Amino acid sequence: MSNLVEQILDAIELEVKTETGFTKLKYNYNIAMNDAIKNSKRFGVRPKEASATSGITNVYTIDHTFTVDLVLGYESNAQDDATLQTRVKTLYNKMDEVIKAMHLNKAGLPSIVLVVNLDSIAEPEINEENKIVSLSADFIIKYRNTVD
Repeated sequence: MSNLVEQILDAIELEVKTETGFTKLKYNYNIAMNDAIKNSKRFGVRPKEASATSGITNVYTIDHTFTVDLVLGYESNAQDDATLQTRVKTLYNKMDEVIKAMHLNKAGLPSIVLVVNLDSIAEPEINEENKIVSLSADFIIKYRNTVD
């Protein structure tokens, strides 16, 4: 299964990069460690929980959750948060592009992935200290592999 997970991760990363034009986060599992100067347009993809679903003989089927994080840097303004509001809107627009591509292209691996479903989009997270705002979406990816 691990080789499949690696293939799916690589394919999702390519989908996100293609759709957003963002580059990969330096710190994927701790977004707060990324700063705005070097990480103004970044993304991360990470696997989460997985569960088996009923399948056919000699094949196992997995529902596996993958999180896509989109991160933008912003500059604060003492008078209002207009820049931050614009960044949040941009993140939602970019995530919409990712969602469409993931569904249409089966996460870039139609030979392995059976179905891609959007599970949820979290509320945007704002990190004032590092001047970054992030948006995360969880996708449930159903894939199948042979036992032999």
